[in-house]
Amino acid sequence: MKDDRELQNLIGYYRDQGAPGDQQMLASLLREAQEISGGVLTGQVLDTICAAYQMKETVLRAMIRRIPSLKYEDAPHSLEICSTCGKARELIRLVESEFAGRPGCGFTFRTTGCMKNCRKGPSLKWDGELYSQADEALIRRLAGLAKQKS
Repeated sequence: MKDDRELQNLIGYYRDQGAPGDQQMLASLLREAQEISGGVLTGQVLDTICAAYQMKETVLRAMIRRIPSLKYEDAPHSLEICSTCGKARELIRLVESEFAGRPGCGFTFRTTGCMKNCRKGPSLKWDGELYSQADEALIRRLAGLAKQKS
């Protein structure tokens, strides 16, 4: 995904500039990350930055609150898709291309390990509730509900 490569490039660049130790550089990284992710920082973007710099998300959220130009979408719903199931690859591509990281989509997204529901796969969890034999229609229905409520 193009945005992922751009974010990784930004993380590398700002690491060379002193981030995360230099808060000005970290703030600049957040501004640019917000720009490439559609005008809002998402949980997925913060997770990527935190993992790269081995820092806690609470540090970034505190910085976001102090800088008025930074916007964080705290999505009310979460979607997890089992990444070990070969049947789920198309679903993951669908979510990544049409929903994940987009402002206003109403949910955060991440892939997970095995959900121990292989015979009924592909499996996903929406707000922690397990759905079996998931398909594109289910994802679109859940995403539509999330958008209505957000």
